[in-house]
Amino acid sequence: MSNGDMQGWIIIGGLLAAAITAAIWKAVFRPRFIRDEYGERQRVDRWLRGNPVYDPKTWQQRLSEEAHHMKERRSILRSGFWGLVVVFGAAAWLAHSFSPDAGVILLFISIPAFIPFLFKVLPALWQEVRYQFGDQTMDGAKVLDKKPGPLPGREIVENQKAHGDARLASESEAHAFLNQGG
Repeated sequence: MSNGDMQGWIIIGGLLAAAITAAIWKAVFRPRFIRDEYGERQRVDRWLRGNPVYDPKTWQQRLSEEAHHMKERRSILRSGFWGLVVVFGAAAWLAHSFSPDAGVILLFISIPAFIPFLFKVLPALWQEVRYQFGDQTMDGAKVLDKKPGPLPGREIVENQKAHGDARLASESEAHAFLNQGG
């Protein structure tokens, strides 16, 4: 292979690596949250042809979703905790009252009953850990942004005289204003 062939392959490999790096960068570092037209913070589920796709929720809806998921998670964790307390308490009582073998037998008998239960408790525990560390990608994530202010109503616009005659600019007027540089 000559030097010219080698340089050509290096250039092609470099361009391919740059394209792959750019695609990964774009996929990983795209904004996961945007502000919608009402100023509400929205979590982007995916991007479609450069447009964000999200489930539009208001701040109050996200706060309500957070409280609902937290209540469900903690109810499952609480029942799991008390279930373990009952089984281990009964095993300790049997071991103390009758024989150590009786407590061990109860624990072995109760293990198959707890396997399906653990499939519910362990995911709830994992969700709670994610919630406590502030994971914003989960359902019912902590609402970290402040409550948005009210949208300006007619009275506010009239008081501010936003357009000089207390009416909002039309789309064409706004474009003309922006195109002339403010």
